[in-house]
Amino acid sequence: MTGLLNWLGLRYRRSYVGQLTELGLQASWCAVHKVGNRKQAMEHLITQIYFTGVEAIPLVAFLALIIGSATILQAATVMPKIGAGDYFGNVMVLVVVREVGPLFTAFLVAGRTGSALSTYLGNMKVQQEIDALKTMGVDPVRYLVFPSFAATVISMFCLTVIFNLVAIFGGYLVVKVLSVFLTDFADVQMSLSLFLERILASMGVMDGVLGIIKPVFFGMVVSVIACFHGMAVSNDIREVPKATTNGVVNSFVCITLFDVIFALPFLVNIGLI
Repeated sequence: MTGLLNWLGLRYRRSYVGQLTELGLQASWCAVHKVGNRKQAMEHLITQIYFTGVEAIPLVAFLALIIGSATILQAATVMPKIGAGDYFGNVMVLVVVREVGPLFTAFLVAGRTGSALSTYLGNMKVQQEIDALKTMGVDPVRYLVFPSFAATVISMFCLTVIFNLVAIFGGYLVVKVLSVFLTDFADVQMSLSLFLERILASMGVMDGVLGIIKPVFFGMVVSVIACFHGMAVSNDIREVPKATTNGVVNSFVCITLFDVIFALPFLVNIGLI
């Protein structure tokens, strides 16, 4: 029995999922096990947060404004016609806060930051800079992976909050402007207080919990996959674009898969499963 468990453990550790899990655990351990130059580590972390979070705000806000406007417009015009106007808040919470916000933000971070991380680490691996760090006694996971890991998690959470706020408030403002200048949208009449009241009344404890867990978990997934593929490159420069592509594609697949897993409790609760 012990031999079987050892064999299964070894097979899992050598598998793709096992290697990702090991790298994620190592990066997480660095967060609680403080060793080395803290000032230098903080500088790396701030630089990564600026690139991953701050520089991505305009893109996230623009996408949130478009999606929020379209969602609010459709919900405010179509739902009253089918007698479901009272469920407007439920739709906004379900579409924007629970699903679209975390999901689209994760896709943007994976495509932008994930690809950059894989390329950056891949080029370092080709130029044998990572091997040089090991020779000097510097842990590549602590020096390279952990700042990216922590910065991506923090940035993902902040960007998701920004996405939700811009989608709700910015979308509401756009729809109100359209209702003034375009006669087709003249029937969209809803005060801001009523708008917020319906959304807040529809939010439950689980929505708040998922609003924290989803961005954090997606940030961990994106950073670990990107760093793994970047550090798995051999000394062939032609493998760098392939590693970048694989990292982004696998991030998209894992984000979608875990999003479905997070949705399973709600499907069970309403009796669809």
